[in-house]
Amino acid sequence: MRLQKISQGKQLRSTCSPQLLLLCLFVAVGAIIGFFVQKTVSTESNAELCEYLHQYAACSAQGSCTPVSFLRVAAVYFRYPLLAFCLGFCAFGIYLLPLLCAVQGFFLSFSVCCFASAMGRAGVYLAFSAFGLRVLITLPCLMLLTLQAFHNARALSCDAPHKNRNAKNKLSASYFILFGICSIVLLLGTILEITFLPHIFQWMIEKIA
Repeated sequence: MRLQKISQGKQLRSTCSPQLLLLCLFVAVGAIIGFFVQKTVSTESNAELCEYLHQYAACSAQGSCTPVSFLRVAAVYFRYPLLAFCLGFCAFGIYLLPLLCAVQGFFLSFSVCCFASAMGRAGVYLAFSAFGLRVLITLPCLMLLTLQAFHNARALSCDAPHKNRNAKNKLSASYFILFGICSIVLLLGTILEITFLPHIFQWMIEKIA
């Protein structure tokens, strides 16, 4: 019995690795596309972004900026992980989940490249101060949920064998537990971003400006 459990664990890890690599590949492809798409942005748009950041620095120095709402920040943190969780209950999720990873990589790369194009190396530092905490929290949660959702969606697909459907039913409880843990982490990240990130971003942009 013990040997059987060990062999099943090894088999699970071996089947997870190619799928995880596939999802990471889609993130990388999305990031590459975002890099090249940003190159098509006009210099006028980059100048407008630079001007906006300088205005934000002046506004922050005067203390007249409007605080960001909790629900807005929470929506940014939860949108991709929550969508990945929901796609795990759909058979067509096996096609949309990799695309979701690509979209995440695209917008992350596009945003960082916009900052870098508008303000040079200083823009890269500014982008990391603005998005670093969010990426460190949301990306691991997204990959964990996407990987498990991919297994669930595959079990629901018509091509999956009947034993995979039974396995999906057994994993449903752990799937909800994983989502609950990720939700707590995402909620803590939301609180940290609202509490500390505005001060860090304000300090960074004042140094650059």
